Amino acid sequence: MLAVLGWAWRTAGRILRWGWVWTLRPVFRAGLWVWTHLLLPVCRAVGAVWQATVGWLCRALLEPIGHATRDVLVGLGLRRRPGRRTGNAA
Repeated sequence: MLAVLGWAWRTAGRILRWGWVWTLRPVFRAGLWVWTHLLLPVCRAVGAVWQATVGWLCRALLEPIGHATRDVLVGLGLRRRPGRRTGNAA
């Protein structure tokens, strides 16, 4: 308890002498280090896993719908089969 009071007293003295910016600069630097070295890599890894999982699920669910839609359009004559040339390609 006495150590906390001593730290608070010293910090208050520094704030009065040097101002908030220079007194809290180590706190800001520590926060920046934690963000860049700990939080950001973890967030990027979690985001990559999430993106891969959701991408796989969306592709697995939507690809059959897209193929069925294409087959219906080809059957109606509204779309050519994939891979066919139009005849005027260079």
